[in-house]
Amino acid sequence: MRLVLVCAVAIACGWSAAAQLRPLDNPGAGASLPPVTIASFAAEGATPDWGGTWGVWPQVEGCGGEATWVAEDAEGGPGGSMRIAYEIGADPRSFSLWFAPARKVDLAACDRVTVCARGDVPSFTLVVKDDSADPAGTTDAGIADLLVTGVTDQWQRLELRFADFVPRVAGATIDWHSINHVGVAAMADRNAVSGTLQVDNLRALPVPGRGPADQRTELGRLIPDARLLWVRDDRIYCTRLGEWDPQPATRQPGKEGRPRWSPDGTQVVYWAEHPDGTGVWLMSADFSDRRLILPGAGVADWTADGNAITAIAAIAADRQQVLMHDLATGETSVIYDSRELPYRDTAIRLEQIAELHASGRYLLIWTENFGHATLVVDLVNRRYLANGRMLGGDCSPAWAPDGSFLIGTARDWAHRRAVVRAAFDAETGTIAPSEYFCGDGTCHFQRVSSDGNWVVYAPQLDSRELFCWRVGDPQGATVRLTFDPAQDVSPSLFLPGDVASAAGPSGARQGQPAVGSEAGATLAVELDGLHELLAQLRPAEGVPARFGEPAYFERNRSTLVQLVQLVARLREQYPGSAVAGEAAAVAARYGLPEETAEEGNQQITVVAVIERSSRVPSAAQIAPYREALTYVRYRVERVISGDYAGDRLLVVHWGMRDARPVPAAQWQAGLRQRLTVDLFGAHPELQRVTAADDADDLTLTPYWALSVEPSE
Repeated sequence: MRLVLVCAVAIACGWSAAAQLRPLDNPGAGASLPPVTIASFAAEGATPDWGGTWGVWPQVEGCGGEATWVAEDAEGGPGGSMRIAYEIGADPRSFSLWFAPARKVDLAACDRVTVCARGDVPSFTLVVKDDSADPAGTTDAGIADLLVTGVTDQWQRLELRFADFVPRVAGATIDWHSINHVGVAAMADRNAVSGTLQVDNLRALPVPGRGPADQRTELGRLIPDARLLWVRDDRIYCTRLGEWDPQPATRQPGKEGRPRWSPDGTQVVYWAEHPDGTGVWLMSADFSDRRLILPGAGVADWTADGNAITAIAAIAADRQQVLMHDLATGETSVIYDSRELPYRDTAIRLEQIAELHASGRYLLIWTENFGHATLVVDLVNRRYLANGRMLGGDCSPAWAPDGSFLIGTARDWAHRRAVVRAAFDAETGTIAPSEYFCGDGTCHFQRVSSDGNWVVYAPQLDSRELFCWRVGDPQGATVRLTFDPAQDVSPSLFLPGDVASAAGPSGARQGQPAVGSEAGATLAVELDGLHELLAQLRPAEGVPARFGEPAYFERNRSTLVQLVQLVARLREQYPGSAVAGEAAAVAARYGLPEETAEEGNQQITVVAVIERSSRVPSAAQIAPYREALTYVRYRVERVISGDYAGDRLLVVHWGMRDARPVPAAQWQAGLRQRLTVDLFGAHPELQRVTAADDADDLTLTPYWALSVEPSE
């Protein structure tokens, strides 16, 4: 059987984003986490509550069944339930109703599952699967079953323990941090071979008495002397984690932002706009002895040895410099000038970061150019370094204290922004492909702690809130720190006694020219580009993921054609390399031809009525981004031109431009339009724009709106 679940980390961890809690930063000790609802069958055709899709398996002669929505809620609510009628007389002698999301789910904070059931059979089987041993689901590895007995013809709410699930592989355990299948099943070796079962309100329940405040308290006991700085309402706040008591760090009039602890925790650098000066300020750890050190500059960071501070200074509208201020001598030098050499023939506009690597040789920068790009400047060899993910949509980058890796945020194929990590080799200047690190939702402002063992970041809930995660822990161990309706951003975490050491000599930056020409594509960049395309592929239910399968090809036409072209180029350009080997493996896995005459795009014109619009976030919610897309699902009434056989259509529109909502952000169900669209996958420049995608149930191929007009 195959059943899959997905949810955002905020749901998987059990934290609700709906309530604004008072008093500030105190959600109430002992408050329980809310249940994780898998499926409530609230309406006919509704997707599972935690996202993704659902279906039944198998459908072969002599073995199969159907699941029908019934307007009857088991607990008397306004929704419905699902009636399952099945017959399992032939192989594979089992039948299941499964739930299939886009990514694994962390249920480690839960210990029980509840389900409402009734039927003319005495039992059924609940099945779960994690993705730790066999992500493809081709074996029994990671699968566990629980026999549910005592079913009658009356509704019952059954509560079942996770501990009672039995792994199919003897001696195995289930990783509740990475569940990717759940379902209701009938199996011939333990359940009736035919019958009818009605189920409703399938939920996972959290361990009692461990609310967010309890988790924060436990974290404070673990690292009591850790000191946290962040910005709320243009003021710098501070607290010790062992004694949570947020207070403004200063009482100065004006605005403040972006505080950073020094490597030894004795000083704080920050930006401020005060009556007595605007620019980069420095103060001691007790927030006294404040002084303006770089007037007019901003975006300040420490060098790894704590002896100097870097900052960005705007010289002209199209020119910026990165300054380095030596604290011992008071001298300020220029280590980077955006006019030295453009990147891809374009002048770079610096924002968010200008941070030196621990070796002093590499400078981490970010620009809004190129669809938001993170770049590493090699100050010795005068070149830019990046991997594929960094060049399109990466945001809020930062070095690890020892320079062994860098982090940022990047949007995955489900349009969520998580924190990603890329290993960095300072000897060769090589950046590995980015990989998932932590977080979910719309993450920003991530920083690694002074000892390199913790990450603090700010995902978007109702407002931005701060979370803390220990490197290497399961995602379910992430701890929410703030619970305030205000925006909490720009955190900096210092742990006394565990200061990361400065690495390597700093002579590389002395007297070196700023930047030089781009070095050209590396194998790491090529490999990351291949992974980017693979992440865009969408499943076609019941159809193998093969180029030659018509339904799968039409679901992924643009991406598959691009894959054929990229794989062919990589194998020709890099023969015998690891990237060529992976390209060959991709070709085999998806049955890619060596070349194709298929078009990678198609254009259609239809008259359609909106069924569902996504909720476009506000400009404040997606800051620092200024643009957003919105997914809109339509019911097709008429095809005017082109070839389209479906009765539903998923179209991506602009929802926000230049931090202002556009008309599509206000569209409601029932609006009839005439649309000319082509495949969204044919627009790589749009793939990393922030997107509101709650109208996307992952069952349709997304199209891009070329033109839209009202239709009578």
